[in-house]
Amino acid sequence: MGPFKGEAMKDLTSLQERMNRIFTESLKRIKEMAEPDDEKPWSPPVDVFELEDSFVILADVPGIPKENITIEVESDTMIIRGDRPREQTTAGGSLFRSERYYGPFERTFNLPINLATGNIQAKVASGVLTITINKPEPDTRRVKVDIE
Repeated sequence: MGPFKGEAMKDLTSLQERMNRIFTESLKRIKEMAEPDDEKPWSPPVDVFELEDSFVILADVPGIPKENITIEVESDTMIIRGDRPREQTTAGGSLFRSERYYGPFERTFNLPINLATGNIQAKVASGVLTITINKPEPDTRRVKVDIE
């Protein structure tokens, strides 16, 4: 009976170690969910459409004031930057779980045309940033080149 008793204790010890590990990992996951990670890079999801005469970019920016969004253009590149401020907790409450992203973001888009800033309109409505980029007029002038 000696070897059986030793194996039973070994099994119980192994079971206790596994239960401790499961408990510790569960607490770690709960802590990760509850503590926001301000260092995690994020960017809002976007849709980009090409229409006959324009490109349209739709970016989800709920909770970001338009004053916190900038759009810069250089040649065929557009850079959208923003910052979503962290919301204050409700009165007397503490954060239990955080899945929303906060802090700065940056998105860069390379478009197949040179952009003129006069051809770009942007607005924010219902948490969606809409950027419309009009395509330049095609050069329809016909030029005859003389050969020397």
